[in-house]
Amino acid sequence: MMSATPGRLRLTVHAAVICAGLLWPACGMGQAIPVPALTPTETVTKETAKPTTVTHAMEKGVTFKVGTALMWAAIGLVGTGSVIDAGVFSIFSTASSYTVYVANDYVWDRLSPPVVATPGNASFDTAASAWRNTWKYLTFKPAINIINMTALYLYTGSVGATVAMGGTAFLAVPVVFYANNMAWDWYDFRASSTAPAK
Repeated sequence: MMSATPGRLRLTVHAAVICAGLLWPACGMGQAIPVPALTPTETVTKETAKPTTVTHAMEKGVTFKVGTALMWAAIGLVGTGSVIDAGVFSIFSTASSYTVYVANDYVWDRLSPPVVATPGNASFDTAASAWRNTWKYLTFKPAINIINMTALYLYTGSVGATVAMGGTAFLAVPVVFYANNMAWDWYDFRASSTAPAK
């Protein structure tokens, strides 16, 4: 391992500044986010809320991590030009962020359970699901950005590669996150509508 030099120290500081910049919510400052109003039939109660389990959060995490593993493999292959480097980084990123995703999802589903089908509420509310997943994403993303940007820089040793690959992931991860979570919300809603009534 090489000793720290002023050049490497400067690159590390630059990487830290870039990571901090990616986490700064400047675009959202001073903007009110309208919270969709729930109709009386959509009010979540203990009777209508889907029971949340760690197992369910882990299942959602598996499908999300399959999507992000493929995404990181593609980004790594284009960014490094090496199948081995792409595979190593894809495996690291998947393993390191799985725990963060599961913990974040479990806490959100515990504190703010998704609305389930009831006799008076038979249609899936896409807008409510999107808003709920936006809040979940905003608590998930900072930790993942720090992990991924640090790992990219330590693995490549290049600020340029870190910014390029990390910036691409910064734009791609939300797509995978929303696709996964909206699909699970829809699945859970449909499963609750076919479940036998108590």
